Amino acid sequence: MKKSMIVGAVAILSAAAAFGQGRGRQVFKPGETTGVEQGRVERSQYDRTRPVDRGDYDRTPGGGHISMTPISLTVLNWGMPYGRNWAICGLRLNLGLPGITHPYESVYGIDAGLSGETFGESGGVLVNVFNNTARDMYGIAAAGLWNRATGTDSVALQVAPVFNSSEGLDGMQIGIVNRAHELHGVQIGLVNAAVHGGGLQIGLWNDSGNGVGSPIIGIVY
Repeated sequence: MKKSMIVGAVAILSAAAAFGQGRGRQVFKPGETTGVEQGRVERSQYDRTRPVDRGDYDRTPGGGHISMTPISLTVLNWGMPYGRNWAICGLRLNLGLPGITHPYESVYGIDAGLSGETFGESGGVLVNVFNNTARDMYGIAAAGLWNRATGTDSVALQVAPVFNSSEGLDGMQIGIVNRAHELHGVQIGLVNAAVHGGGLQIGLWNDSGNGVGSPIIGIVY
């Protein structure tokens, strides 16, 4: 009897975590057109004489609300919690494939499994068999194939056998091919490429973005 009650309670809590988005809160997919201005609403924009809708502080760039959970599990395109506008602050276990996974808005903490993909930021320790993909990365990103950050504000150590890519990186890249549009740090690999910034390249061929490549050592400026 006690075991049945415990199993029932766990099932109810799991269902609530997976599907509950908060009463009266509408959730939008990233990029979906909504009736609110994109981005966070600054406190100065509020009229102090009327009640404040605290929900406006927690919107995604697409207008949806961000909810938080300390743990999540993804299996291919299914995830718990199910909604994509969630920030994981703790542990995410991924059992998906590149492009066939359930990404969340952000992950902070430990992101481990097969394919770690987020719409926004990934920070902490990112260890995945295939890839780590995010807008910006913070911390350590180690992948079996590649790391890719599409934003301009990453502060990380990227390590992957195939390639590492970042639009803007403060830190280090270690892999066969390393690419950064703006680099402030070090690239170590067979082929390194950066457009501008400030840093050091060590590899078979280094392109520092000044129109002249160099073997062994390259200087980014």
